[in-house]
Formats: sequence, structure tokens, C-alpha cells
Amino acid sequence: MGFCPKCGYEYKPGFTMCSDCGVELVDELPKNNTDAEEYVTEFFPIEDEEAPLSAEDGAELVNVRPRPVRSASYVDPMERAENYKSGAVVLFLVGIIGVAALVLMDLKIIPINFFGSSNYLVNIVMGALFAIFIAMGVNSMINYNKLKTKASMDDELRQNIYNWIDTELDKSILDENVSETDDEEIKFFNRTQILSEELSKRFDTLTDDFRDYIIEDLYDRIYG
Repeated sequence: MGFCPKCGYEYKPGFTMCSDCGVELVDELPKNNTDAEEYVTEFFPIEDEEAPLSAEDGAELVNVRPRPVRSASYVDPMERAENYKSGAVVLFLVGIIGVAALVLMDLKIIPINFFGSSNYLVNIVMGALFAIFIAMGVNSMINYNKLKTKASMDDELRQNIYNWIDTELDKSILDENVSETDDEEIKFFNRTQILSEELSKRFDTLTDDFRDYIIEDLYDRIYG
């Protein structure tokens, strides 16, 4: 990862310069990054929030586009579903084997004996513990089915987006703020910002994290 020492924004690996500030990225920000604080205050003032913008302020901000997303929090639901499934299998096995062991002990098939009331206490405590394992396994299977359904819906949405990209998208829209003299990083950020906006308008069910997750894949599909 790289960071802009002026505005403080984080970039993915492979970028060497901030597209907004025009300065080289650093590996990490200093603890007291006053330049970044001043930059944020300049473009996002926190005082007099309800005060109207002046004509001069509007002239400065009219050409400032929202920053493109540089990271994604989306996690493939199918990967999470498989984790839940694996956990459910382990929990079920532990719970069922444990309950079976208690039964075999009570039937004297497994020669483990406890004296007096301790035998009842062991059965109660261990039986409750193994029951909890089984209940957790059931809950994991429920989450697995939910995530599997979400993964199927995301795959369908992804395919719809691909079809739109391939058959309906007017690529010239993505280049409306791109100049031939711009370097590839600037072109990437300008194009993906417009692409993100077009996706949000076109697909109502598209969440922000899923859109950010596939945006680079879509860019490669268009310009690759």
C-alpha cells in the first residue's frame, strides 16, 4: 500500500503518485500528518455546516469530482459460506460424538466410572456442552444457506453487469474527462469514477461494497 503525504489517501499497490496532489506516495504516513488535515479541512470544512456556499466557493468546488474508491470491503459470500459449512461439520461431529460417548458411559460400555453424584454432574455439564456444539452447528448451517443464496444472487448480478458492459455501455462516456496527455493512473481514476456512477444508476440492487469489489475487473473487461 502507498499513502499520499499531502492528502493522506491510501492507494493500492502499483501506484506511485497521488492523482490529486501530484506528489509521490510514501510507505506510511507520519503520526502527525498536518498536511493531510489541512487538505481535508480545505475541501470539507466542518464549521458553519449550514452556511450557504458563496459563488467563489462554488467555482472552486464545481470541478472537484468525488474520489474514486481505492479499496473494497466486499468478501465473496461463497468463500464465507464454505467456512461456515466446514465449521458446522466440525461442530456436529464433536457434539454427536460427545453425546454418544456419554450414553456409552452410562451403559457401562465405556468403562469410565465416577463416584456418587459426580456422575450426574458430569452428564449434565458435558451433555449441555455437547448440546451447545450441536446448536452452533445448526446455526452455522443456517448461515451457510443464507450466504450460498447471496452468492447466487451476486453471480447473477455480475453476469447482468457483464452483459450491460458488452452490449449497451457507451464507452465514450467513460472518457469524457480523460485527456490523451493524462498518465494511466489519472485515466484509471477518472474512468472508474464515471463507471461507478453509471453502475449505481443502472443497477438498483448493487451495493457499494460489491460495486467497488468488481470495478477493476470491469475496467479490465472494457480496456484490457
